[in-house]
Amino acid sequence: MPAGGVIAIHLDRAGRAIGVSPPVAVVAGATTEISPVSVVDGALLVAWLSRSDAHPEDLSESLHIHAVDIVGSHAPDVEVAGDDAILAVWYDLEGKHARVVIDSKRVRLAKDVADIARGFVTQMTEPLVALPSITVSVGPLPHSVKDIQMTLSVGVMGAEGLPLIERAVQAGREYRFESLPAAVVVLDLNVDGFSVTRNVDLTSGTNVFVQIPLQPIVVSGTVYYGDRPTRASLRFEQKDAPFAIETDERGSFTATLWQAGNYFMDVVLSNFPGAPFRDLVSIGSPGLLDIHVPANSVRVRVSDANSGAPIEHGQITIQSRWADGSGSRSGVTTVAMKGLETVLPPLREGTSEIRVQAPGYSEAEFVVLAVPESNLERVVEFRLSKSLAEPNLTILLGGSIPAGGAEVASWSGDQLIWKGTADDDGRIQIPESIARSRAIVRHPAAATTVVVFGVLTENDRLSLAPAAPPLIVHVVQRDESVIGSVAARMTIWFGGVRLSGPEAAFATWSLAATAPDGSFVARGLPARPLRMLATRKFSLEQIRSGSLDGLASAVPYPWPALAKVTLAGE
Repeated sequence: MPAGGVIAIHLDRAGRAIGVSPPVAVVAGATTEISPVSVVDGALLVAWLSRSDAHPEDLSESLHIHAVDIVGSHAPDVEVAGDDAILAVWYDLEGKHARVVIDSKRVRLAKDVADIARGFVTQMTEPLVALPSITVSVGPLPHSVKDIQMTLSVGVMGAEGLPLIERAVQAGREYRFESLPAAVVVLDLNVDGFSVTRNVDLTSGTNVFVQIPLQPIVVSGTVYYGDRPTRASLRFEQKDAPFAIETDERGSFTATLWQAGNYFMDVVLSNFPGAPFRDLVSIGSPGLLDIHVPANSVRVRVSDANSGAPIEHGQITIQSRWADGSGSRSGVTTVAMKGLETVLPPLREGTSEIRVQAPGYSEAEFVVLAVPESNLERVVEFRLSKSLAEPNLTILLGGSIPAGGAEVASWSGDQLIWKGTADDDGRIQIPESIARSRAIVRHPAAATTVVVFGVLTENDRLSLAPAAPPLIVHVVQRDESVIGSVAARMTIWFGGVRLSGPEAAFATWSLAATAPDGSFVARGLPARPLRMLATRKFSLEQIRSGSLDGLASAVPYPWPALAKVTLAGE
């Protein structure tokens, strides 16, 4: 044999690896003995990745390969790359599953997850196959529409940063995008600032053809502040920048949307200095869309109970309950305190519970306002006392870096009872009201954590672990058919703690419900297996009772490219 390093692999009669030796150095011209083939204490993975299904131009590509287990990402302990195959060996993996990841612009593994176990050899024999492509057909424009600008972008669902591809396109033409990731990708056709999106499942590796028809939905109406038409800006929330339009001086507007759906819409009145009024509008066809903003003005003043000096930094939480055509509803809004007096967004008819928190002060008794249909003029005053006994919590990233901007929130049922944000040093004061209750801690650069607070001291510290990549879920019926456009509610278990409703939404940086195509993206998850429950038949009270826990689906870690969760109870 030539000089270098060798390993010995013990195969059974079926050709399966049952033992692998450690790497042994051999010297030219000398005899080297290899100790009996054995299995080390950890889980051992042998991957034989054939290039036979790859295109000839793919063979010369330099591939980077690593395995992801429950601990993290690992380069191979042994790697040999040939023209016909790649051999990679890992000696000490952890957990029950490992994903073999190929960093390549051309090829992928059709099956990339292997079951592993401590003290055993797992053999993965898979071909490297070409990455899939998408052909997109952009529909023709109606004759009434002229001179619009369109760009088409392609990105991976759940990924941050710039899209993979972005290019200008024209109506009535087809475009092909080669060598895309075997993942769920998002097509975003920007039509004069409005985003038409399609989620495309490429996890099977199959090439896909997608049609995007161009069918304008023209809505028009008037913005009213109370009974008076008023000038305003309308912002329809989208994936990236909002789709914004302006009314005229009398509040009249016409908007052209290119995709039906439910949209969060912020209304910014030209003569109203406070936060925008937010509404959820359903747009399915052309027609009239009048917008009625409640004509009320509620301002909040916060001062020191002893000195009377104004407190200008903190946050105001508004828990509102109202009734509309769809029945009883509620919503939570958080507003940063600004200056001597903070103007709240217009409040809907019903009741609004107002809470104030400020650093260094105890939380005051909340105020409940009865909000009439219009013409409410009110200044709500809070006098806060200095906090001497409230505990401090320092939140860190990786045990050493201050987690500035980390958020801590606590609920009672569906009601948010407290929410705070850590300062630049990662410090936050925990009010006595939640010092012995459950709270959720999240940060954009870390895994969300559920904390059951005991008795906190001034020096308590909480270290947040790194987050796993976003988890992409597709909720399906038992026969794996689509669930339809009606959203399913998502419940998730964090370290054995069941989170549903607003808690699940906060913990996963999501709405805790599926999109119209049955997909759900969760971020900030810990890097470990978890359970998820998808349901639309049962109430939150039934979910929280625990009676449905047995219907939850298990999701292994490392995540599959697309996790399938079965809709429970249907």
